[in-house]
Amino acid sequence: MQIQIEHNNSNSSCCENYQLCYLCQQHFERKEASVILCDDQGNNCGEACTHCIAKGYTWMHNQFQQLNYQINLSVNRESNELIKF
Repeated sequence: MQIQIEHNNSNSSCCENYQLCYLCQQHFERKEASVILCDDQGNNCGEACTHCIAKGYTWMHNQFQQLNYQINLSVNRESNELIKF
């Protein structure tokens, strides 16, 4: 897991100030900066809320790995089902 920190544009509309946390799936209000979670290839997966960030890097890393494992299992199941005749 890689973490990127980006400054948010203060001129964004009210609807753009809310985001879904990649780790806990809760909506949160964006602050001055966003913490972007990326996989090891640098692909942007999503943003983390302040509650998840407060739990620390180790917790976030474990959650991130677990979520990506579940996503990969789901993708593999779907692709295997498409191959069956």
